[in-house]
Amino acid sequence: MSLTSHLQNPDSPVLAFFQRELPERQRFVEHWRGRVRGLRTWLPEGAGRGYAWSLVGEAFDLRLRAALRSVGADELIASSTESGGVVYLTPTQEASHILWGEICPLWEELRGGGPLRCLDDEQERRVARLCLALAWYEEYARVGPLRPVEPLQRVASLEELIGLTPEAAVAIDDVAHMMRIAERSIDRWPPEKDVRLRPVFDGSIDVGGADADLIIGRCLWEVKTTKDAGRTSRKYFWPYQLLGYVFLDYTDRYGLDRVGIYLARQGAWISWGIDELVGLLGGDTARSLAEWRALFREAVVGARALESGEKREDMAPSSTRASISPAQSTARMLRTPGWRAALMKPLRLLLRWASHRWGRVR
Repeated sequence: MSLTSHLQNPDSPVLAFFQRELPERQRFVEHWRGRVRGLRTWLPEGAGRGYAWSLVGEAFDLRLRAALRSVGADELIASSTESGGVVYLTPTQEASHILWGEICPLWEELRGGGPLRCLDDEQERRVARLCLALAWYEEYARVGPLRPVEPLQRVASLEELIGLTPEAAVAIDDVAHMMRIAERSIDRWPPEKDVRLRPVFDGSIDVGGADADLIIGRCLWEVKTTKDAGRTSRKYFWPYQLLGYVFLDYTDRYGLDRVGIYLARQGAWISWGIDELVGLLGGDTARSLAEWRALFREAVVGARALESGEKREDMAPSSTRASISPAQSTARMLRTPGWRAALMKPLRLLLRWASHRWGRVR
């Protein structure tokens, strides 16, 4: 179970920790609406009902990262393993060829050894097109076979992959335009040495995986491509996500002192000091960051113990358990916080085996 999964799960001890220690959600919502009031929002013309807003958002995340640091196309979608290695997941041999045989060479031709920024319009559209294709791989790495990424299963070329993307021409223009907005919003590009992409934390493994979008200097940033800047989120309360990443940095590896949101469709970088955000949420600002991390770690350990206990109970001999109907058993599983994580482990193993056979593992 990931950090965001905990924040979406009403039975999670991690969510209970935030609700207990940082209870003033409505105060923050009012503050946030005041911060974003008056911002103009870019929306693409021609985006129909089937427009892939989420995929385009992922593509822009990749595009912004490529402007902040000089990285290869495959590095943008690499997934860290628990052992510290890196694995590239592709569902078929054809999808592997598209990534390493088509996308990566085109990417290197455009990159020329430096960050992809301040390009002319034609080059920007070419990069946006590649980011749109890479977004399918990013989605596959995150969801795997639980929700098959159909275009990657069916295509044999980059052109076919782009062709299967809903409203691809509009999406490419959308990503390119958001990059122009970002360029106008940045007074001075930060040195590459000050930028970390997809940082992971000491406690990431404790919540089943957690990587943020960016760290620039000592500020952690999450990128949002929301159409309605005034909404915090339907799925989970993202201020908890920001602080959760900070609290998972148990050893203060990154020396974080601020967190922020970049609104890509509005071109607004909005940040808070950690104590400031804690105070807005009704938390104890006299408590040190080390104390917050220790308390949060206790909540995380409690969540893992709960999941482990439920797994042990499920493995107990049938004679020691009360007789329940199949319907009751299914309902009970779905209420269990760790059922998705328990299901994902064998699927991840299967996915890595398939990647060895059909793709590439580095």
